[in-house]
Amino acid sequence: MLASLGRLRGLLIPRLLAVLRLAAELILVAALLGRSAPEPVIEPAPRQPAHERYSSVDGEYVGDFPGHPAVLLDTETGALAPYPVAGMGYVGRLGCSPWRDAAGRYHFVGVRRESAGGGHVLARFTFPAGRVLDQVKIEVLPSRRPCWFPDRSDRILFAGTDRRLYLLHFPEVRGSRSSAPAAPRAVRWQIEPPGAGAVWLRDPCWPSAPALGGRLIVSLSYIEDAPRREWKSHLWWLQLSPDGDAIVGAERAIGPDALGSSQASIQEFGPNVGMTSDGMPLEVIRGQEPIEK
Repeated sequence: MLASLGRLRGLLIPRLLAVLRLAAELILVAALLGRSAPEPVIEPAPRQPAHERYSSVDGEYVGDFPGHPAVLLDTETGALAPYPVAGMGYVGRLGCSPWRDAAGRYHFVGVRRESAGGGHVLARFTFPAGRVLDQVKIEVLPSRRPCWFPDRSDRILFAGTDRRLYLLHFPEVRGSRSSAPAAPRAVRWQIEPPGAGAVWLRDPCWPSAPALGGRLIVSLSYIEDAPRREWKSHLWWLQLSPDGDAIVGAERAIGPDALGSSQASIQEFGPNVGMTSDGMPLEVIRGQEPIEK
């Protein structure tokens, strides 16, 4: 009897050890697969189109908000509100999103100085909550306020102080997570730019009105007549490639015939085209007579 039990134990123990070893291997494989499997995709929150309701005003010109570098003007009510993010310092002119997120918030983007090193970053935050979503270090400062793509994406454009147009693609905000954005990249001319020689690109404004065909409007300064070497500033419509990396089409926004001979010498700059809350287009274009020398 004892001999039989010994033989049975000799048969069962190796099989039991083999089963335990196989179970351990299966657990290990499952753990490795769990680590390497991609995270579930979280769809970005839906966004609702909206007019750019808020415009930034330099705080030094508003007596009610001393010490605030930027103040927001509500274009619907005329009310003023201080910059909502505490401790951010100078932010420059702010660009307001032409949409609201699922929580009904607008998104803003502006420049601020870093406390250490003296550099600058583009900061993106929500309004009115004032939650900072992204900050990306920049080497070239925007000459004026950035503008958002009208397709409700997380892309912005700004004209740099080096006279070029830049694209910055913020990561989509998914829940409470946001990956680090890539550095801005210069938009290249895929077509021949106007004028003779260099072109100075300023004041990008991208209206969301469907009737405008998704075109970007900018101020272009260039030399029209090479022998005279005189710089002129005109408003131009630009067509960008689908990825926003290149200018693939361009035409004058206001033709010389439309101005007439008496206004042909006016310098055009500072376009600001938008939509009211009821869908009506608004257009403001600044211009000035050239200074006689």
